[in-house]
Amino acid sequence: MLLILAVWFHQRVRQKKIIESLTASGIDIENRPRAEIRTPILEDEKDSRAIPLEISICDEQWAFECAAHYNWSTERYTKGVKGEE
Repeated sequence: MLLILAVWFHQRVRQKKIIESLTASGIDIENRPRAEIRTPILEDEKDSRAIPLEISICDEQWAFECAAHYNWSTERYTKGVKGEE
């Protein structure tokens, strides 16, 4: 049990140092969302081409690299306009 508490405490100290470093660099992690996630209501749940989950990530380059790594399809999204990548 002592080992678990020591690891937890070490993690909290490191996390605090990282947050302080980011704050000193001018990055406010409270106002820095990574993604917007949406689950639209599907017209037909059995449609295999329906998109059950939409994830919009602020860092597009990183998002495309992750999608390529996991073989996910991607689209550039602008509200009201779809364009397949």
